[in-house]
Amino acid sequence: MARRPPPARRRRPLWHPFEADGTPAAAEVAEAVVDLIDRYVLRHGLYPGRVAAAVLTRPAPEPGTADWDPAAAVVATRACAPDGRGPGDFAAGLRSGRALRVAPRLAALLRAWEGGDPSAFAALPPHRRATVGVGLARAGILRGTAF
Repeated sequence: MARRPPPARRRRPLWHPFEADGTPAAAEVAEAVVDLIDRYVLRHGLYPGRVAAAVLTRPAPEPGTADWDPAAAVVATRACAPDGRGPGDFAAGLRSGRALRVAPRLAALLRAWEGGDPSAFAALPPHRRATVGVGLARAGILRGTAF
């Protein structure tokens, strides 16, 4: 593949396939990609949908608001956990690579927010909402400043 400058009417660079001596054929590249996916995706948690979501970005939230990052998720572990303390619920940010253990009741509120209902987070008392919001923003799970 060769990278060429994008035409003036496009913002993203275009990739054009090519074949040359000493480079793998397209079929070999496809086979290598499938092999890498089989070897590393499940081992390291690189799920294609999450990777794609990490690449896409939405506009920044309005001033004075907070927004759920599309590359973040609330996940439950049943065996080992990122913090080594056993099963639990975690708010994880793919972009930042950070995961925070959250209490089950907070996990339920965050799942609602992740699903598109930010008003669920408003159920927390103001001082708790501010503390949790700052922690989630530092971890790259929330974007914005108002919690």
